[in-house]
Amino acid sequence: MRVKQTLEKEGCKMVVRGSPYGATRKKYGWGTPFAPPKVCSSSKYPNVHIGTSSLSCVSGKDREMQKLMSQYQRKFITLEHCTTYHGVGDAENWQKWKKLARKKKGFTYTIKANNYLTHKRNLKMDLESEAHVQHFFLERCSILGDTFSVGLVQLPSTFVCTEENTSRLRLFATKVPANVKVAVEFRHRTWFNEETYSILREARWALVSGHSPITGNVPVVDTNAGFLYIRLHGALTMYMGDYGQEGLQPWVRPIQEYCDRDATHEAFVFFNNSESEVAGLASSVVDATHFAELLDKSTAPGSETREKVSRTNEPMVQPPLESEPRAGQPLNTTPESGPINGPPSENTEVNLGAGNASSSGRPTGTPHAPTEEAENADANSVGEPNSERISSTKRKQSDDGSKPTKIQKA
Repeated sequence: MRVKQTLEKEGCKMVVRGSPYGATRKKYGWGTPFAPPKVCSSSKYPNVHIGTSSLSCVSGKDREMQKLMSQYQRKFITLEHCTTYHGVGDAENWQKWKKLARKKKGFTYTIKANNYLTHKRNLKMDLESEAHVQHFFLERCSILGDTFSVGLVQLPSTFVCTEENTSRLRLFATKVPANVKVAVEFRHRTWFNEETYSILREARWALVSGHSPITGNVPVVDTNAGFLYIRLHGALTMYMGDYGQEGLQPWVRPIQEYCDRDATHEAFVFFNNSESEVAGLASSVVDATHFAELLDKSTAPGSETREKVSRTNEPMVQPPLESEPRAGQPLNTTPESGPINGPPSENTEVNLGAGNASSSGRPTGTPHAPTEEAENADANSVGEPNSERISSTKRKQSDDGSKPTKIQKA
């Protein structure tokens, strides 16, 4: 009988009980002075870059970025750096980030676009917005040199697919320097349609795939960007819960098939479920490390038996549009399809503790109108060097409890 995974509040921490990893969970941690940690990379798929959505997964009282990066780089080769969502920062800080990255060979950042563009202006282009785009993507991101990989544009759940907003997206795509890789995360499900994929394909931008309680499942779609970008936000609720093998395995094959098709293809996978832990070991670290292990252990279908990836206008298997979950319905389910493959429905209990009616994980509420904290929590990365302040309620996590569709060619 499967042990039910729950979350239990202990002081300011959310602790995983009944983890799918069981007693093996600690082997995916940070190692010891006598045993190095498992490195979070795949020998079979070196073009798959796996990391977390902030440095909040690193435990310890010293929150300066230099100290956290020293620990983080023992396991990881990429970081989704989201502090830029709140403030672009001056050139000196970007130089410091580059210097820290170069302490580990091949280390790169993905950089989150500033909220001025995505949440305040909602991609509305005028002279001021265009100047911001050039300042951010051309002047600042270029400082990082080869330590910069992808620009992440995360749009708010209030940004609905309308004719006006579609035009804004199309125009915005013409303003970003053509040599900058971009991945776009939509948080309203009306965007998952062929017109959106066509715009991304024309720009050679990636659709952010993955799962969160806000959007449910987002399909893996090849938009001719040359890379996939997957974010996993929480197995039980936003930013919390261990995925385990059952929750991670469905995402392995689409990545393998994509990378097998072309040696130049890349994939970026970021875990945003750092708000839950066991003995100080965040869910994001455990799941990310196990995901790398699964890439090496799992075998993609052979060329004769592999399902063909659609390169034409084969209809998308669209994720169902969903409204507020029904009473008693876990957040990692959809009304039409039932439990998402991954953590089964019996593994979704959350014990917030007495007197705690809410949390950053938003165990209840509509997925299209998240709290401001939940909407922007993945932006609360570790701050600039010598100025880090991370609250336990603003840590990020990523985890996927959904079964992705096979890769579709948009």
